[in-house]
Amino acid sequence: PLMKLLYVDDSPQAHKLAQVNFRADTSYEIHFASSAAEALLNMQEGNYDIIVTDISMPVYSGVDLAKMLYKTRPNLPVYMCTCVPVYTEAI
Repeated sequence: PLMKLLYVDDSPQAHKLAQVNFRADTSYEIHFASSAAEALLNMQEGNYDIIVTDISMPVYSGVDLAKMLYKTRPNLPVYMCTCVPVYTEAI
């Protein structure tokens, strides 16, 4: 069975880039969310194996999302990324 990956980013361009990058890898079924709130809703509707999230998003950051997910799914892998050049500015 395919691993279900949820990609969370507020940038439509990042979604397109992720689609291109993951298209060649047939081991993932990739889904998208544009915010942490949308990701949490998606988590209620589906059981994801991996989360990839942008760190810097409006309202709730990727770090906030990871903390919220940890409460109900402590073993869920959450990978964080950012296109902000300086890490301390991203969080």
